[in-house]
Amino acid sequence: MNLVLILLAGEGGLESWLRLVDGEVVERASGSEPLRLDAEDRLVAIAPGDSVTLRWLDLEAGLTPAQAAAAARLLLADQSAEPIGELHVAIGREVPEEPGRCVALVSAAAMADWLDRCAAAGLEPAVIVPEPLLLPVPNDGLVRYDRGALSLFRGEAEAFAMEADTAELVVAGRRVTAIDSSLLEPGLAALAGDPLLDLRQGPFARRRQLRLDPALLRRLAMLAAALLLVTLAIQVAAILRYTLGADALEAETRQVAAHALPRNPGVTNPSGELADRLVELRGGGAGYDATAAALFAAVKAIPNVELNGLSFSTDGSLRATLAADNQAVLDDVARRVEASGFATELGPPRNGGGRRVADLTVRPQ
Repeated sequence: MNLVLILLAGEGGLESWLRLVDGEVVERASGSEPLRLDAEDRLVAIAPGDSVTLRWLDLEAGLTPAQAAAAARLLLADQSAEPIGELHVAIGREVPEEPGRCVALVSAAAMADWLDRCAAAGLEPAVIVPEPLLLPVPNDGLVRYDRGALSLFRGEAEAFAMEADTAELVVAGRRVTAIDSSLLEPGLAALAGDPLLDLRQGPFARRRQLRLDPALLRRLAMLAAALLLVTLAIQVAAILRYTLGADALEAETRQVAAHALPRNPGVTNPSGELADRLVELRGGGAGYDATAAALFAAVKAIPNVELNGLSFSTDGSLRATLAADNQAVLDDVARRVEASGFATELGPPRNGGGRRVADLTVRPQ
């Protein structure tokens, strides 16, 4: 894996960058020089050591990152000069060889500023590592690396950065081994490639970008096309089946009509002539059965009405002779038949045996 390390300047911008291939530095430049990233490059931002406070805390094993961060906030609330609510807390991975777990405290504003600087340069670091954690861990005492006026220190379960003059007072009496770039750079690939602690956690965690494999896209496109073709084939097959079924039904209708009609060599449209024959048998309009049923229902529902005569015409009209006590009853029968969906015509009334008699004609509407 190729690594590109970007050193964030203390006062803004990017201080410098270097590229590592197979663990060796193959390219280095100042932050003002353009940086070209290849697809296989992993971008690591290095946070200034004096902007990050590192502590090793005795945290319970097996905690989730969120639980570990909450526990660390409680333990460090009284040790921070700034309000703990304004600080970003990052938790390092568990290392059996070290007592405690590495915890970083850094201003949330500083984290946002570092990410903004990278974004302004068109860069998106995969991780942000505190600078002191890039020093190797000594077997005894401390390791010191001087970078300008700032000195970086690393020991077992401790790492910090401070000005050189102040550092002499803090580490007085302890064994300190100074190293230079020739001893530092060979170990950068391991310490930056798999860092003990990544500051990009919680609200500053890197958002995963969805990257689609072109081969996968092609397979999905082929699958969608195949699914579309299968769906179209099913629709075409259904249409053909319905068409063939309709043709078969028409042929069967013709065959039944040919057997049902009298054997007449002049018959050219058996289905049509069979329909005409059915009309003759059933009657025109709604047919005798439906028309007579509406009339019979009306007569049955109204008391003192007699049906004295009934005739049905091929045009679908039904003529009935009704006898009732008065004209209002005859009108009521006509209204009830009309309510069944037929048109009625009530003829003029006449006397018959002391009752009112009228002819009622019922037709389809």
